[in-house]
Amino acid sequence: MKSGVPEVLKKQHSYFIFGRDSQFLLDSNYATDEYDLFVNGCGIDYYTELKKNYVMSRKNGRKDYLLLFIEEGSCVFEHDGIRNTVDENSIILFKPNQSQFYSYFMDRTTRVFWVHFTGRKAEQILKNANIDLPFATLYYKPTHLETAIYNIIAEFKKPTQYYREICSSYLNIYLNYIGDALNNDNESSNVNDKLAEVARNISTTYDQNLPIEYYANIYGCSVNQFTIIFRENFGCTPRAYITQQRLNTAENLLLNSNLSIKKIAESIGYDDPLYFSRIFKKRYGYSPREFKELYMQ
Repeated sequence: MKSGVPEVLKKQHSYFIFGRDSQFLLDSNYATDEYDLFVNGCGIDYYTELKKNYVMSRKNGRKDYLLLFIEEGSCVFEHDGIRNTVDENSIILFKPNQSQFYSYFMDRTTRVFWVHFTGRKAEQILKNANIDLPFATLYYKPTHLETAIYNIIAEFKKPTQYYREICSSYLNIYLNYIGDALNNDNESSNVNDKLAEVARNISTTYDQNLPIEYYANIYGCSVNQFTIIFRENFGCTPRAYITQQRLNTAENLLLNSNLSIKKIAESIGYDDPLYFSRIFKKRYGYSPREFKELYMQ
């Protein structure tokens, strides 16, 4: 990749926030072959209680690729003149200069991550990741997919000398996570039923501050053995998995409730709101209060 940021792009770099939508834009109608992969724009849109259906229509499309990941809700979109509907955990891909039409329902909550990108190897990277269809549903949601999304956005907001290269690297990782989820029947295909049961138990008791020994006993082994087995199958320790469940819930509460930071911390198992804030900032790059203000303005 070519290092540095073109001066014209530096001047265009900005982001804007409106309502409950958060978007970070550069120039979504830009194409380049100077980079292998180049992020033009990205963001997370959150729609709830719309007065009418949200509709986006670009008859002539754009010069770059647009990938939508429907994390929650549904999306109606058009491909080759035919309208289709996909539900949560699905992706939609619009190729350069391809007509774009997509819509979100006013009576459903929708959360979608979008990214515009270009680059001389973009087509090949998509093919390598098996993302070559206009739409598809993921077999599962990769554990670290959300982290990859926030990494792309965080880096995109930093107009430093090498942020383009870093941002593109995160996008490459993101695309490969999606590729894995499109082509494997189950993220936990090698996870036995007993371990899957323990993971489900964690997902419902993460707020109770139960010791890891509790889950190890359910599985039927020592804490050390359980930690090793869990990490081998889920890519993180049981403690990290619990933290992940807590922060996912915290993010949802920050965006969808009027609860105080203290109440949110308590609801997910943190007695100390300051400690919760430190953990949250370590993952998202913002304190809970900053995160709420950033995405809710």
